[in-house]
Amino acid sequence: MGDIVLRLNNVGKRFGKIRAVDGFNLLVKQGEFVSFLGPSGCGKTTVLRCIAGFEQPDEGEIYFRERNINSLPPEMRDVGMVFQSYALFPNMTVAENIAFPLKIKGRPRHERQEKVVELLNLVQLPGLEHRYPSQLSGGQQQRVALARALAKQPAILLLDEPLSALDAKIREELRNEIRSIQKKLGLTAIYVTHDQEEALSISDRVVVMDRGVIQQVGSPIEIYRHPKNLFVATFIGVMNLFPGRIVDKGVFRWQSSLFRISNAEKYTGNQEAYLAVRPESIKIFSPQETSESLPGNLLEGVIDMLTFLGANVRVTVRCQGDFILRANLTAETADRLETGQQVLATFSPESAFLILS
Repeated sequence: MGDIVLRLNNVGKRFGKIRAVDGFNLLVKQGEFVSFLGPSGCGKTTVLRCIAGFEQPDEGEIYFRERNINSLPPEMRDVGMVFQSYALFPNMTVAENIAFPLKIKGRPRHERQEKVVELLNLVQLPGLEHRYPSQLSGGQQQRVALARALAKQPAILLLDEPLSALDAKIREELRNEIRSIQKKLGLTAIYVTHDQEEALSISDRVVVMDRGVIQQVGSPIEIYRHPKNLFVATFIGVMNLFPGRIVDKGVFRWQSSLFRISNAEKYTGNQEAYLAVRPESIKIFSPQETSESLPGNLLEGVIDMLTFLGANVRVTVRCQGDFILRANLTAETADRLETGQQVLATFSPESAFLILS
């Protein structure tokens, strides 16, 4: 990844009195895979449509390799678009759908035919060129839509929730194929999704949005491990949040308990905050083990629920003040636990971090 291929400067978009996007700033590098992630209505698709030219921003500028493209129509922008609804022409065969962008550009027939064969092999649909969209599964139709978007060899590939209509197994398979193709071709890609797993598993960077505003931009690991605010902490994955107060450097008070936190030197005492701990950082012990023998920060509670998730088990512990603590354990570790059992929960000072209120 190197040169900046796309730049959005303070982009804003309104629909009547509703501000869909506000002050959106982003640089995208050549060959980068960036996901826009957020709840429905957060503005992620609106930004994508502004990049594609289907919407015009009310404020700000969009640059492609330092050229302002605000006034360019969609067909003049060097982008390929994959839609959620596939948007295939039902009266055209697979080959005709894929070749359509090349036909519009006036490419000769033999070149179009060669490209169709090449792209069908790339998306793993060889031999289906004579079928119609109605004769294909949802996953196959989305592969054809991807091939059609790639036919014009775009500088940027835009994908608007392309897998949301597919079942879980096909979604996982196809998202991995999309990432593999993007890497193989060295494409710059922007991917819109509300699915955290998709965004975290395939992206170089994730743009987390809420109510039209960027909340955080970072690598999947940064977004997951170091959320910058309460929205990101609660939206990305599952988080245990203890509301309380910083009482000293590295010391947090929650109800009557004091928790130790590492790497919290920048926070001074007497500030309201949340102590955040991921479920996988929580360990659960039986009451036979004394508190003196257990490391880290301790809580007492009762197991409220055990939820089997395959290789893992989600353990819900009801602690003082009816606080619900969630822990992820291996199925083997959770075998010794049962609902209603008194337990001790612990987490290390290194696994916890602070989010200011």
